[in-house]
Amino acid sequence: MRIAALLIILFGLTGCAKKEGPFEELPLVKHYRNYRVALEAEPWPVVPMRRTIFRVRISPPLKKDRLLMELTMPGMYMGQNRTVLRRVSDGIYEGTAVVVRCPSGSTLWRATIRAEGFGPVSFDFHVKR
Repeated sequence: MRIAALLIILFGLTGCAKKEGPFEELPLVKHYRNYRVALEAEPWPVVPMRRTIFRVRISPPLKKDRLLMELTMPGMYMGQNRTVLRRVSDGIYEGTAVVVRCPSGSTLWRATIRAEGFGPVSFDFHVKR
C-alpha cells in the first residue's frame, strides 16, 4: 500500500513539473517553391496572452503589400486567430498578434502564412507556459 501511494505521489509530482521548451532557434525557415521563407517573433519565445510582433522575411522578395498569418494549435481548436502582416520593406512583413493560453497546458502552435498565389507555408513553434 505504501509503495502504491509513493508511486502515485512520484508520478503526480513529475506530471505537474513545469518544463519550459524546447524552444526552436530563430529564424524558423521553410522553402516554398523558389522562395526562402523565415519567421521571427518578438519576444521569443512567444509568451501567451501578450502582444507579439511577428516578422516574415521572403527571398527573393514577393510583390505583395501584405500577407495573412493564421495562428492555430495542431490537434485543438483555439478559435480563429488571424492577422495581416504588412510589408515594411522589400521581402519583409510585420504584424502583431496574441497567442492565447491553452487550458490543457499544451505549448505547440502553428503559424501559417499565405497570400494570393503564395502558400500556405506553416511553421510549428512552442510558446512559454
